[in-house]
Amino acid sequence: GLPGAELELWLDPDRLRPRRVGRAVTDADGRFAMPVDAEGAGLLMLDVRLDTRRDGFASASQAFVLPGADRRIVVTMKRGEAGRLPGGDNIVDQTLREAEPFLRD
Repeated sequence: GLPGAELELWLDPDRLRPRRVGRAVTDADGRFAMPVDAEGAGLLMLDVRLDTRRDGFASASQAFVLPGADRRIVVTMKRGEAGRLPGGDNIVDQTLREAEPFLRD
């Protein structure tokens, strides 16, 4: 396991302003538990994105449908330099994604 990795879970990652609904840091064995602060979590099909960072490893980001409470998520990271993750500082990309349906020919 990889201790000390920081994880953030974002609800509706394709929206202009996704909402952070979970945050965790892996323990000495690389495990984590993340309570999700979103209505219907574990019951409804919620679109989320998990961002993971740790010094000495490339940042990881993956969008998926939030699994039920009886499921586990495995995160793998490659050694390397941390990269830029999607998020609030990427406002231009998010704005274009939101406007795409209105920009069709």
